[in-house]
Parts: sequence; C-alpha cells; structure tokens
Amino acid sequence: MAQVPHLRTQHGAASTSAEAKPSYTWIVFLLAIMFFGAAIVLVLGAKYLQIDPVWELLAVPFNLAMTGALILFYFLTSSATIDRQIYKVGGAIAGFLVLFTLFYNLSREPFLSESAVIKFAQNPLSKRFLQISDRYDEIGKLKNETLTKIADSAVQNLRTTFDQLAQGTYVVNAEELPTYLLPMIKNARHSFHATQYVFPEKFWGQYWANKYFDENIKAVKERKVDLLRIFIMAPADGPQQAKVIDDLIQKHIQNGISLRLIDREQYLKSHNNNDDDLQDVLIVDDQLSGFLLLNRFGNFNRVEFSINRDIIDQRKRNFDRLLASSMSYEEWKASHPSKPQ
Repeated sequence: MAQVPHLRTQHGAASTSAEAKPSYTWIVFLLAIMFFGAAIVLVLGAKYLQIDPVWELLAVPFNLAMTGALILFYFLTSSATIDRQIYKVGGAIAGFLVLFTLFYNLSREPFLSESAVIKFAQNPLSKRFLQISDRYDEIGKLKNETLTKIADSAVQNLRTTFDQLAQGTYVVNAEELPTYLLPMIKNARHSFHATQYVFPEKFWGQYWANKYFDENIKAVKERKVDLLRIFIMAPADGPQQAKVIDDLIQKHIQNGISLRLIDREQYLKSHNNNDDDLQDVLIVDDQLSGFLLLNRFGNFNRVEFSINRDIIDQRKRNFDRLLASSMSYEEWKASHPSKPQ
C-alpha cells in the first residue's frame, strides 16, 4: 500500500518535468528560414544591389552555415543522448565551421567571377557607356545610311582606343609630349632608362628641352635616380644633328648623368643587319614604358606609353640588349677619334 503513492509521485514528477521543458523548435526553424532566405536574397539580388563580391563571398556561406548549424543544434538538443549542454553547443559550432568552409569553397569562384560586372556597374563611366549605346541604337532605328556610317566610324575609333586602354597602352601626339614627359621625370623614384636614336634636334631642340634636362639633373642629384641614356650614333647624321648630340653628350658628362654610346654601323655589322632593337625607348621605375612611333615618312609622330607588364618586360629586354652592345664615352673617344667629342 505504501508503494502506490510513491509510484504516483514519480510519474507526476516526470510529467511535470516534461511539461516544464521549454520548446525552442519554432525559434530555431524561424532563425534557420531567416538565414536561408537572406542567402537567397543575396544571391538573386547581388547584381541589382551592387554588393561587392568579397562581401557576398563571406555573407552567403555564413548564412547557409548558420542555417545548417541551427538545424544541427535542434536535432542534437532534441534527440541526442549527450548529457552535457556544452557538448551539444560544441557540436553545432563544429558543424557551422564545416558547413561554412564547404559553402565558401563552393561559392568562391561564382561570386568572384561577377567582380568585373560589379566593378563596371560601380564605375562612373558606365552611365556614359550606356548613353552612348542608347544613342547608337537610336541612330540604327532611323535607318539612315549616312548617319549609320558616321556612327560606325566613330564607334570603330572608340573600339580601337578602348582596346589600347584595356591593354594599358596610351598614345600621345608629338606636340603633347612635354605635357606627359616632364611629370614622368619629375616623379621618377628609382630608375629612368632611355635611348636616343632618331631626330635628336627635333626632340632636344624643342622649347621645353632645357626644362626637361634640368629635371634630369634634379632626378640624379637630389633623388638619386638611376638615370641612364644610350645614344645610338648614326654616321649619316648631318652637321646639325652631330652638333646637337655632341652638345647633349657634354651636358650629360658635366652634370654627372650616366650615358652609353652605340655606333649604329658597327652594331648592324655585328647583328647581321638586324635593327629591331634600334629604337627610341623609355622605361620609368620598371612600371611605365614609352616607345617612339614614326609616320610613314619616318618622322617623329607619336609616343606610345604602356603600363602593360608584358610590354614593359619586352622593352626592358630591348634596352638591356642595347646596353650590352654599348660602350662608355672613353671607349667611344678611343675608337672614334674623328667623331665629335
């Protein structure tokens, strides 16, 4: 008779304990749906929201991993036989880390591949490009052959310019050269390597040439820039060219600017008449290169500047080959006693 109340007491305590145990099922699943929904919104709306791909790459795996970790935590809490709560929480955290790493590696490439689209959308120039595209479409709808030809010609010129810009190449007309060349020597920090080959009087005879040479001196003496100029001497140079070159060489020597010389005739003999490397080249800090462009009459026309790494390396190799074939001023005087000194 004494055992019956005892059993009722145990049963009643168990019932009370089960009823008192709170249920977090709806909270867990609500949070899981919220994180999962946030991941979907980020994926679908990234292009329209213009979110940086780096943040997408972090946010999407985070939301998916949180979703999985919440579900894992729910099952651990409801059905696991582990007694200590810290083990259940630790299991959920471990699950989160595993899922986050998995989702991160799976989503990295797709999100980073959208980087170019995001960058274009965020660039102020994108609006101008869209306006150009709209006007071009309007011209096409007019079905006017003359207008279409004019538009096509303009677009082709733009395409050529854009192709050059995409390669990191910029073309400057001869009359604009001082606008760009003077800042280059002023801002040179480590090295400034150049060759002097064609039409020296047209370059060094300009009104801005003295200012340019003064900046050469400052670069060497004040900023300790490694400035080296290779003169490619042609026997066919006339008296005017010869005097310009000789005066320029003396100015280099007097101001401590390094120079080397190449006899074009001897160079061709030793290189099987291959003159591919005989060019006017400029390389600044191994970050920018310049190349003198001539028109079909052989006159100085434009300068092509480039920040393209492959082009810079190519012109560095060009300069290094010329340097290997050059001689010092003392060697030049000894081998060319009749030349201007």
